[in-house]
Amino acid sequence: MVNTSKHYDNFECNAFFPINCNRIVYFSNFTISYYHFKKYNIILEKLIVKENSLVIQNINDDKKNNI
Repeated sequence: MVNTSKHYDNFECNAFFPINCNRIVYFSNFTISYYHFKKYNIILEKLIVKENSLVIQNINDDKKNNI
């Protein structure tokens, strides 16, 4: 009787191991980079809004002082 089940020898298993490790490293780096960029972008937006409000406040203060 012939065995029809799929059998992987050591070479085939060892060939797929680096590919799977590479995928794990790639996706983990992607998720870390995505969330780090998202956090940095939110901080940057808050900083821009804060600077704009300070500029508007300074302009208003200058107008009050000149009048």
